Parts: sequence; C-alpha cells; structure tokens
Amino acid sequence: MRVGIIDLGTNSVRFAVHRLGGKGKSKSLHREKLMVRLGQGAFLQGRLDRAAISRTLHAFSRFKRVATRLKVDKMIAYGTSALREVADREKFIEQVRAKTGIELRAISGEEEAKFIALGVLANEKLPKGRFALVDIGGGSTEISICRGKTVLHAFSFPLGTARLQQIFLRKSPPDLQKKAEMRAFIRNTIQQERLASGWPKVTRVMGSSGTIRAIGRILQLNPENTQIERAPLAKLNAAMARMTTTELLGISGMEARRVDMILAGAVLFEEILGVLGAKKAVCTEYSLRDGLLEEERRLLKRHTKSHLALHLADLREKAVAFGADPRHLERTEALSADLFRKLRPVHRLGLEWLPYLQAAAVLRDVGEFISLSQHVKHSAYIVKNSDLAPLEKWEIELLAELCLRHQENRVAPADRPFPKNRARREVFMKLLALLQVVDALDSGSETRLRLVSSRASKRRVDLRITGARLTGMEALQLEMRSAIFTQVFGRIIRAERV
Repeated sequence: MRVGIIDLGTNSVRFAVHRLGGKGKSKSLHREKLMVRLGQGAFLQGRLDRAAISRTLHAFSRFKRVATRLKVDKMIAYGTSALREVADREKFIEQVRAKTGIELRAISGEEEAKFIALGVLANEKLPKGRFALVDIGGGSTEISICRGKTVLHAFSFPLGTARLQQIFLRKSPPDLQKKAEMRAFIRNTIQQERLASGWPKVTRVMGSSGTIRAIGRILQLNPENTQIERAPLAKLNAAMARMTTTELLGISGMEARRVDMILAGAVLFEEILGVLGAKKAVCTEYSLRDGLLEEERRLLKRHTKSHLALHLADLREKAVAFGADPRHLERTEALSADLFRKLRPVHRLGLEWLPYLQAAAVLRDVGEFISLSQHVKHSAYIVKNSDLAPLEKWEIELLAELCLRHQENRVAPADRPFPKNRARREVFMKLLALLQVVDALDSGSETRLRLVSSRASKRRVDLRITGARLTGMEALQLEMRSAIFTQVFGRIIRAERV
C-alpha cells in the first residue's frame, strides 16, 4: 500500500510518499518541502492572503501529479494553525478539493499535539524519566510532557514564529519594548497552562520542527551532538535583537527563508525552556508527518480503514470530561463489542463497523451534561462540533445521527442520513438497531451486565444475560425498545436473565 501524506503548516507544506508493508514496515519513496507561507498575514487579517492561496494550490497540484506518477493508494492531507483559524477555511478546502481532488482537513491543536507526540515516541530513542516534547510551528507550538511512551500532558499554544513576528516583530531590528512584550506574552501564556494543569518541571527536552533545527545550525552544533543549551541560545537572541535583516543574513548557518522569523522562534524556544525548567534540549527529526505515518501503520496492522478504532480511549476521555463514569463507559464499550460479535450472523456487518457502535455507545448520553431534557440533541451537537478524533465528515455525521436517534422507536426514511448513499444508510439503520439494544440493557453505572450467549432463529433473537446489581428491568426495557431492531432484521429480540 502506498500512502501520500501532506502536512500543511503556517509557513511550509511537506509532502511524503511511503510504501507500507503488511507488517507495518515502511519505505520512503518521495519527500519534499515547499515554503508556501499560507499564514502570510493570516493572524492579523483573519483570512488567507490571495498570493498565499495561489502558492499553496500550485503546491497541491504538484503533489497530486507526483502521487499519480507513484501510484499512491491513499492521500492524507492535514492543515494546522493557520488553516484552522481563518474565516475562509472551508472555501479554501473546497478550492483544494475542486482543483486536485485531495481532501484537506484542518486538525485541532489537540490533535496536532497528539500526532507530533506519536511521531516522536514511536521512532526516537527516549530518555529515562519525565521529558518534554516541543514543536514550534509558524502559528502554534505544541508541548507534551511524557514518561516513556506515555503522554502525561499535551497542549497546543497559539504561539508560533509567523504569528509572533506579525504581532510583535514587524521591524528589523525590532522595537525593544515590543520584544519585551513578546517575551512576557509567551511566558504568561505557557505558565498559565502549566500551573492550571499541574505540569511537573522537566530537565530534558526534545525539540522537533524546522525552526528548532535551524536554531541548532546557527549555534553550529556538531552533527554528533545535537544539544541546544539555553545559555548560548540567550546570547544569540540578545545579539540577533540588535541586527538588521542584512546582518542576520550574515550569520553562519542562517537560512534566508527563515530570516524574518528566526528571532521570534529563538526567543520562543528560550522562554519555553525557561518555563519548563530545562537548561538544554536535543533535536529530533521526527514530527507531525511521522505521527500521521505511524497512525497509518497501526491501521494497516489492525486491518481497518477508520482512525476511530485507534481513538476509542480518546472518546472515553471526552465523555468523562462531560461527567460520565469511566468504568461504566468501559463496560458499555465491552457490551457493545460482545453484542456486535455474537449477533454477526444477524446483522452481517464487517468488523470494520464495530468501532462505530462502540463510539456511539460511549457518546450517546454526553448531552446530559448540558440538559437531561432533549439530551440527545445536545449529544449530537457535541459530536458534530468537538474534535473527537481524526474522522471524515461522513463518519462524524454517522455518529451524530446515532446519538440523535438512539431513543426513537421509528426513523422515517426521509429522516435517515446519507440519502444518496444506500449502503451507508443501511449500515446506519443496523447500527442504530444494535445501539438501542445496548441502551436498553444498560441500566446505569452500578450495573455489571454481561452477555452470556445469543441464539437466533428466522423470527427471533434470544439473549442470555447475567451480572451484578441488575435492576430486573433489562428484559422489559429491551422489549419496549426493540421496534427498530424488528423493523431492520425482521426478528423480535428478547433477553433472559440466567
């Protein structure tokens, strides 16, 4: 399988093609990077610049031609800070789709932080104890506190080289007052989140992204010693703050394409090290695109196409944030999986649809956090408007509709989603029928229900259940909530406690 990955940042766009083997091993077939500067002026204007749009569309057209030549099976394209913040985001995404056929998606800052961490943790030799991952982009900076391959805290900050340069450093040399304001803004922004979330101090930092590697080259690091120390970095920043653009270009190792933003990035990195309590950092080559590739490797290993299967734990965390009991969610998810597998002769859905039933079971009642009355509408709204997982639009619609309809006894054909896609409409109705069985058997957080066995005939499905703290109402609830199940599968369904 050949996968093309496009990482559209605020300053640059990266494109890579990899061949993935059956065991998840990959081979790089193509790699390139273009400085399109999509975020040019975006953080002041709130909209994309015409010239930046033109450059980016040209880059995507080139990537499409390369992908066609290399016979790429799957294209993945994610946009980060600049794209997710501008008012004309959807218009630009449609332009990319119309010109190239590539489906571009703007990911949230939280998703970006997780993908960066995944890319580094899956590939890099990691230090012992706690350490921080820092990735400085053009519009945002992602910081994760980790221990081993576990992410303890992760956050995306609205701090990036292009953003800071556009707001604070418009002149070269910069105004000293503006530079001081920028330092205070960076420090306060990160410190507030660190204190609020209880981040521990760390002495070890791993820095990814082109900005941090560019700083390393300016500091003339030995290729065998990729450490950036805070004290020399501070001296470099003090010197660069007094230089004109021409003088900056004269610094050994300086890249002309970064000269206007290098001071913002270097000061940002210095302040991050200070807030984290670290005196030095090491550079890593791995970042967001490596996280996207690792995600595809894992999908291939699990023989599934949807990212949802890899993010059920994230969905549980979201539901817990809305007041759900985590242990109850795990039991509900397990019940959904057990029901799906035991009733496969009835519903005849492939295993790739199982995560959708589990996700809907976890999310169906999150709207109760807002209001018990009409909570299904709130649940559907949360699914549609929260960054739950890196899903396609139709997947989000499917989950939202399942949450919205899971308490109804009948769904009219006109109200069913995917009117132009018969296959997905049929899957929706089957998943809805199964979800209603889960909902009927779920008597609350105190129950410990287990599905012992099932038996299906042409006209009937019998479930045998057992467990602790059952209410005794499960069988009656299932009988009252089985109308859609009977409609979809042509069988009545009953439960018997054993």
